[in-house]
Amino acid sequence: MTHTKLPRLHQACPVLASLDFERSYQWYSQLGFHRAHDHPLVLKRDDVTLHFRACKESHIAATTSCRIAVHNIADWYEFCLNLQIVHPKAPLTTQPWGLQEFAVLDVDNNLLVFFS
Repeated sequence: MTHTKLPRLHQACPVLASLDFERSYQWYSQLGFHRAHDHPLVLKRDDVTLHFRACKESHIAATTSCRIAVHNIADWYEFCLNLQIVHPKAPLTTQPWGLQEFAVLDVDNNLLVFFS
């Protein structure tokens, strides 16, 4: 099967687990996210949309992650450092594949990896 005739994909929206959406919203609002279209389980900032699903089991959130591309990652890293949310085992590092990355855990332990 040839892939040249398939439609182009242009966006992905991760779905993260939330043990308490209002608490999740408060945490993500410090990063500049806001409710999208007044939908209680969708947050947006710039070109990034995050969907959330209600979850009562913390181990599910602790095994969920997403990657978010960032312009000017050094400034974003400094911002997250000031919030004291950078994962202690995942500071800003240049990976062998050439990307700069760092990670944070949100209030429910979803892993967010920011990269540039």
